Amino acid sequence: MFKNSIFTFLVSLVLSAGLLGQEADSVIKSSPVISFRLSYSSMWVVPTHDFVRSENSTGEAITQGRNISAEVLIQSNGNKDWHQLYNFPKYGFGMQSLWFPQTDEIGSPVAVYAMLEGPIKRWEKSALSYAFHFGFSMGWKPYDAVDNPYNYLMGGPLALYAHLGVLYHRDLGKRWGAEASLGFSHASNGNLKQPNFGINFLDPRLALTYNLQDDQPIAKPRLSLIHI
Repeated sequence: MFKNSIFTFLVSLVLSAGLLGQEADSVIKSSPVISFRLSYSSMWVVPTHDFVRSENSTGEAITQGRNISAEVLIQSNGNKDWHQLYNFPKYGFGMQSLWFPQTDEIGSPVAVYAMLEGPIKRWEKSALSYAFHFGFSMGWKPYDAVDNPYNYLMGGPLALYAHLGVLYHRDLGKRWGAEASLGFSHASNGNLKQPNFGINFLDPRLALTYNLQDDQPIAKPRLSLIHI
């Protein structure tokens, strides 16, 4: 009886593995959807340092920043364990141009970064997601005792760049979409060169997206396929 039970269990296990393999194939048959995003932000500079409060060459608070971002995103299709573990996120890379209309003491940097965006809630034609971007930025106007004595934010022209936010996406058709997001962005040189107070932004964005292919249904993640 005991041997028969073991034999029955092993047969069931093999058959279950075969079915899971067929389910896995059905998940990964769809090709990843590549999309482009163009966004604009009118940022609010968080007053974390005296330089942005008023101790600068203008004698006034620096509260405004602007950025334009161009990004490439890939919708994961389930052919990797981590795709399903994180509920089929999007990943990609982007480039951002920043400027500050109230001062020329900070510079006009450009950021290059990698992105990971995962769903919080999906609906038929819309989705709420988290967004994490990380990379580096260049073109900051650093502190100089003679030429830029007030700017204690950056000790050098290079800095790390990070962004964390939430975004709402709405389909406008099979390929076009519109997005609104709110996030927090930070730039500093990682204490590689002093001074290094860094700069922080409240970063709301409006964006248009375009898919190179029609949207495809996203399967539900099969946690049994994940090997932890």
